[in-house]
Amino acid sequence: NLDVELDAVGNARNTMTLEWTNHLDDEVGEPYEYLRKLQLEGIYGNFVRVLMPARSRLESVSGGTVAALTAAEETTEIVGRMAVGNYLMVPPGSARLRYTWTSPYASETDRLGGIYRLTIQKQPGTSGDAVNVSITLPPGAYAVQTTPGLEIMGNRVLLSTRLVYDVSLFVRYSFE
Repeated sequence: NLDVELDAVGNARNTMTLEWTNHLDDEVGEPYEYLRKLQLEGIYGNFVRVLMPARSRLESVSGGTVAALTAAEETTEIVGRMAVGNYLMVPPGSARLRYTWTSPYASETDRLGGIYRLTIQKQPGTSGDAVNVSITLPPGAYAVQTTPGLEIMGNRVLLSTRLVYDVSLFVRYSFE
């Protein structure tokens, strides 16, 4: 899930919540007992890396299961973008990781309104992960044009899809 809040000058405050489910306890039988022994009692190890626009400011990291995560373990630049990463243990059941950051001037704005663009890149090797995006427009703004398939609900624009390929979207909004 990605929640984006735009302000009047085009800054975007983003909160991304990622969730994984380890189904090892759902399965029974000899192969699963062997896997459990290999994976430290069924714990799945994961390294998560999120790419953000350059000049973004990471505000918080939270989540984890076995150990609470409160900061990024890696912050670097990749292909002109800010990248933050964490190791996450996923025992049988669910695990979450949440990043909050602000991207300066994410919208192109003028006195009449603005346009916000977002690209969500599919991770290689995955197939159809659920993605939910909520974009809250600046106070007093309303959507005048969006990428087809987005839903407008008041001052919010919503997308709910399965990520089978990269998704690029835009929202044009106005203050008048």
